[in-house]
Amino acid sequence: MKDNIIIIIPTHKRQHYLNRVASYYSHFDMKVYICDSTPGGAFNIDHYKNINYIWCPEKTFYTKILHVLNTTDARFYATSPDDDFLVYETLMECYNFLLGDKRYSMAIGRQCYFNEGFKNNTVFTNIYSNGLYGKRIDGNKIQNSIKFWSNYQNILWTLFTKDTLLDAFQTLERLHYDSQNFIELTIGMKAISHGKIYVSKKFLNCREESTTIHWGNLEKVVSIGNFFKYKSMRKDIAKFWNSENTFSSRIGFLCYLLVSSNKIIEKVIALSLKLLNRGKVTISIDDTKLSSRISNALSHV
Repeated sequence: MKDNIIIIIPTHKRQHYLNRVASYYSHFDMKVYICDSTPGGAFNIDHYKNINYIWCPEKTFYTKILHVLNTTDARFYATSPDDDFLVYETLMECYNFLLGDKRYSMAIGRQCYFNEGFKNNTVFTNIYSNGLYGKRIDGNKIQNSIKFWSNYQNILWTLFTKDTLLDAFQTLERLHYDSQNFIELTIGMKAISHGKIYVSKKFLNCREESTTIHWGNLEKVVSIGNFFKYKSMRKDIAKFWNSENTFSSRIGFLCYLLVSSNKIIEKVIALSLKLLNRGKVTISIDDTKLSSRISNALSHV
């Protein structure tokens, strides 16, 4: 079993997912920590030798991550939600790359999806979900910041060095933003400040498309328009601007605001992606091994 990498899975009031996610990760040769803050009682999770279940109803999202970071000693930590899956082979590619080059602080891959209940046994991807695909974030901090924040994609669930993840979540616990969209902004800024970012061309995240409402659907977009519209957004942006006070961080944040606030830029990017993919937005993925793994995991409900 690999001692240098740990997977952290935070969960809250979603215990019906835990046996399937434990089953999936039971085949990984590394320790997995499932941190469950669901009130009312611990879950009787299926036993696997590499799965560590922690019932911690008093902890928040931030302190669950920090608890594992502060009580374990690995060099790398991957994070994953309770309803999604990391692809082992791509995780190992990212792990081996970071292991061999200490200049890198984070590694990400492409994202693919499956419908709730794995209808039609289909895995697919969306052309708008992988903004960093094919990009190299290996220049100086200013170059990396501009490129990274101008081509943003989800980075919360991926592989980090311990120092990077610890710095990000200590900052989040200290500042407590009103909008949870600042979680990924903080993680991204810390990753760039700690080093370079490795971008795999393979699929790393296999994500469930759910019909239920989650915080990502409810949070206000961090944008110039919402800065003028909402007092809470003005407070959050001011807090973030003062916290991430390096030149490269501020340049990157301005790039992010420009892209997220400008509908013309969004439409140009969307049109370019469509042309590159011959008009297709959703693309099916023919991967029998991955489909089989998902199907097996979903049988444990």
